[in-house]
Amino acid sequence: CSDITVSACPRAHRFAITCLALSSAEDFCYTGSKDCTIVRWDTETGKRVSSFPGKRLKPGEEAEFDGHTAEVLALALTSDGRYLASGGRDKLIRIWDCRSNKLIDSFQGHRDIVSSLAFRKGS
Repeated sequence: CSDITVSACPRAHRFAITCLALSSAEDFCYTGSKDCTIVRWDTETGKRVSSFPGKRLKPGEEAEFDGHTAEVLALALTSDGRYLASGGRDKLIRIWDCRSNKLIDSFQGHRDIVSSLAFRKGS
């Protein structure tokens, strides 16, 4: 892992990166940001592969996308790299399919921000 440097990655987020999840094979990683977005990176080339949308909403505005509406603060990948969990200041946990880049499910009901996530080893 010593040859992977986040600073070498081109700028893809508008605000600071708050979390990172590295695949077990170390071939890709995801970064979450204060700009509410999640970006997938190829760790060998340092190039952005894809991203999940997100944006802060104005009072009364409804989300017309599947992403976060506040800072993304936590990311976790399954051991096989198939699913990504994300959580943040919007008090939601979202589960993404990494193959299709689609939202699978959202879990609400947390009383405060989601600041940490983990999958069980082998999941």
